Amino acid sequence: MPLYFTIILWLFIAAAANGLLLSAILLRWHDTGNRVLGWLMLLLSVSLLNYVFNMYFWQLGWNPGPIVAWCCISLFGPLLLRYTAEEFHLPWNHQFAWLHFLPAAFFLVQILAFPLIGKNAILLKGTPMAMLTLTHLTLYCLAGWYLYLRHVQPERPPVASGWLRFRLHSLKFMLLFMTIFTVSLIMYMASLVYNEPEGLYYAVTLKLVMTLAIYFTVFQKLLLNNSLYQEKPPERKYKTSALREETQEYIVKRLQKIMDARQLFLQPELRLKDTADELGTSTTYLSQAVNEKLGMGFPDYVNALRINHAKRLLCTDEGAELTMQEILSRSGFSNKTTFNKAFRDITGMTPTEYRHQYHHTG
Repeated sequence: MPLYFTIILWLFIAAAANGLLLSAILLRWHDTGNRVLGWLMLLLSVSLLNYVFNMYFWQLGWNPGPIVAWCCISLFGPLLLRYTAEEFHLPWNHQFAWLHFLPAAFFLVQILAFPLIGKNAILLKGTPMAMLTLTHLTLYCLAGWYLYLRHVQPERPPVASGWLRFRLHSLKFMLLFMTIFTVSLIMYMASLVYNEPEGLYYAVTLKLVMTLAIYFTVFQKLLLNNSLYQEKPPERKYKTSALREETQEYIVKRLQKIMDARQLFLQPELRLKDTADELGTSTTYLSQAVNEKLGMGFPDYVNALRINHAKRLLCTDEGAELTMQEILSRSGFSNKTTFNKAFRDITGMTPTEYRHQYHHTG
């Protein structure tokens, strides 16, 4: 094997080691978006290691060969789509989410059966297997760009905090890496079909793209940690704040979107900091945006959403049978006194009076 090719393989091993370390860190985080990114880094690393392994030990009888890489690649698209949905609070149908992973399950069954029945376990070989994965990856690549251009890019603010910058840059460049990877895979498959000698170079290009994706994500994480350390927003009055008008509108728009989509206000222990972290901004900026754009404090805003939810419950047939304790618990309140006071302040009557008036009028 040429020296330069050996050097490239060791570069792949180093990148895979970095990816495994980063994935171990991300998988320990509590938010789903970073855990999904951790799984994506893990699969990139495993795919690189599988390539290096196959280059040295392709002749071993117990080695299932490239099907391990195809299994990993079939997960790239679904995980990137899930990462996009989690990071930017886009709709994700959990009931049918398993459908995204059917191709990977198909490959995994063959891998698990390989030690038992050998090459007979591989149902699709060569070009058909590669074309299935390639079609799957291309569709997800197009879907990822659609979500980015349709839902993410139009709502990008002029000024973004460290977390939001990381999310935007990570998604954009991961999509670019995925696109280059898909194109390289198409060229690689074409070279195999037409027996062109450039196939090896295309294969190396694929792995170089994976390597760059891993190193870029690690680099972004380091930049993020540094920016969060340096960008501690000063505690100062709103009149001297540097928060721009358009950024305030963006924060409020994102806040309303996430409240509608995920109903965070139903969490009794919801805090300003938790919501600010979800939006990728600071508590100071979020508090200022809510105060100046909605004319109320953050706790009042959350209570207003909870009361609206309670009003809808009280007006249903099911709500007519529920106790007030059940109503307030389902609306995000943990204290009856707070619930009654907030309800009276907003509606001018008690919850019992409101329910009686609605059902009596109906």
